[in-house]
Amino acid sequence: MDNTTNGELSLMTQKLLETYEELTLIYDLISKIGGMLDLTKVFDKVVDEAVTTSKVKWGGIFLIDELNGKLELKASNPVDKIPQKLIEYSCEKGLINQAIQSARSIIGSEMDSFIMVVPLKAKDTQIGVIYLCNKMDGDSFYSTELKLIETLGFIVSFIIENARLYLSLQQLFFSAIESLSFAIDEKDSYTHGHSKRVTQYSLEIAETLGLPEEEKTILKLAAVLHDVGKIGIPETILHKKGKLDYEDWEEIKQHPMKGVHILQPMEESQAIMTPVDIRFKDIHAIIDGVKYHHERYDGKGYPEHLIGEDIPLVARIIAVADAYDAMTSDRAYRKGMSNSDACMELKSNAGQQHDPAIVKVFLKLKGKG
Repeated sequence: MDNTTNGELSLMTQKLLETYEELTLIYDLISKIGGMLDLTKVFDKVVDEAVTTSKVKWGGIFLIDELNGKLELKASNPVDKIPQKLIEYSCEKGLINQAIQSARSIIGSEMDSFIMVVPLKAKDTQIGVIYLCNKMDGDSFYSTELKLIETLGFIVSFIIENARLYLSLQQLFFSAIESLSFAIDEKDSYTHGHSKRVTQYSLEIAETLGLPEEEKTILKLAAVLHDVGKIGIPETILHKKGKLDYEDWEEIKQHPMKGVHILQPMEESQAIMTPVDIRFKDIHAIIDGVKYHHERYDGKGYPEHLIGEDIPLVARIIAVADAYDAMTSDRAYRKGMSNSDACMELKSNAGQQHDPAIVKVFLKLKGKG
């Protein structure tokens, strides 16, 4: 075999090894961050991977702040050895600045350090950089290493772009929910702001109970939507000036199930986008909050006569918040109760209508515990 053939085989082998390394890096990274929607965790994983792969002393991800246009450090490794002066110089007029202005990756040196900068782009807009500083062996960076980090940059750019789209959809989702809920409240001047107050009280209870963020998000959505089924109740009943008769109450008692029917497509259709910190399986928990917020702790509620802790926690919390707001709000046929009287009523119904533990927490929040 002649030298030319040997050289070609050697080159092919080298390219195959580089491709293998690149594919391995992509597989490892996607397996670690593929299911993540928390950008902070994504950035940490990407920086760790970049630092490990390139064997450098320091690495970081910088993003351009959308409001002031300044670069902000979002993740670094190691976190306690940030080359501050070098970073400041690089951002202002060094390699970071050059990489962003040119939209090209750069290998170079500044302030006695070997540097690699890979720009991050979303829809052809510069959004930040991956920055690596000084290899452990003291060598400069190679083009093969640059290619690997550019692959990382492509992946993280894609994730950032999707996360921002997801965030805008989240905001749209919340806005649509709030608009629907508030439209229901506006149907009756006496219930104006009811859903907002119930949500506020519910979240105060959740905070005191120390519920995790995911459960608080579920609770927030369920509380905002708890009366969504009233959109299917005749206005003649909702706006009735006198007390409701038996038939009226039987109609009103349908609103939790009407709410379920309105929200059911969210659970059945995987096409509905949900907030960043909500999974499709949790939509069921939101619907349960709407469905069961009129169950009673003693089993005499509706629609399914659940007892005690068989009632989902979200629904038990909303039930207390809803009852308090109903008692303290004016109605066409009566004035609202004072805080003291409403709290006394909650206390007398603890263990019967309401979860006594939740009532106890709420009374403390209202200064009556």
